[in-house]
Amino acid sequence: MRSDEDLDPEAVEAWLRTEVVASYDALKADPSRAIPFEVVRAEFEAKWNDRGTQPGDIR
Repeated sequence: MRSDEDLDPEAVEAWLRTEVVASYDALKADPSRAIPFEVVRAEFEAKWNDRGTQPGDIR
């Protein structure tokens, strides 16, 4: 896990302006692309169960 201090502010800004904006625009144009919260949560819970961890555990 990286700390905020490890992040290059210019790289973060570039990422926000390119990849994040493009993803937002694509989702706005076609909301059916969205993954329902319940599906995302279930996928995370399956990963946590496989690892024997809980939300918030740091390994």
